[in-house]
Amino acid sequence: MLIDRRLGVKAQEAEKEAEEEAKKRHKEEREKLQAERDARVQPGPEDPEALVRYFFETEINEMEYEIVRCRPLLTDDFFNSLKASIEKEEGLEKEKREALYTVTSGFVGFVDQTTKAMLQPRERMMKLLTAKDKKAMILEMVETGELDINLMALLKTNENTAREAGLTQEADFMKKIYNACSKFVSV
Repeated sequence: MLIDRRLGVKAQEAEKEAEEEAKKRHKEEREKLQAERDARVQPGPEDPEALVRYFFETEINEMEYEIVRCRPLLTDDFFNSLKASIEKEEGLEKEKREALYTVTSGFVGFVDQTTKAMLQPRERMMKLLTAKDKKAMILEMVETGELDINLMALLKTNENTAREAGLTQEADFMKKIYNACSKFVSV
């Protein structure tokens, strides 16, 4: 019995060490990736062709990140310039530019929709949190259909963020609001 217990403790210690090592490697890899991302220099908005080259030089697994990061540069002027350049090109270069247009325009639409979808719950959360009578506001929001999964996810995210930051009182408050709202939304 004593031997089994000691073996169990050693196995738990080894598992914990392996888990800590994996977390450390993951953190180092994330820091390395972020340093590489920070080292890339975006072109300015005045040169759409430089932005096209920038995307061509971007690794495929970093394309979504760069599209989001360059979103302010992806204006109608950029897309019009890209379309015009597609008309001038031939062969492989034309295909590459067409693919870039398809990817960037499609993902920009997705990013814009997602941003809009995330802003609405934020506004509703602020409305709820600033209300003097939280219970009455929750009932009002139920009637108007303003309580939904996106708002619940935002409340839970804020609770978790507060807890991770050591803000126990704020996290408990968010949990209380979340629990009150969850009675009306199936999560």
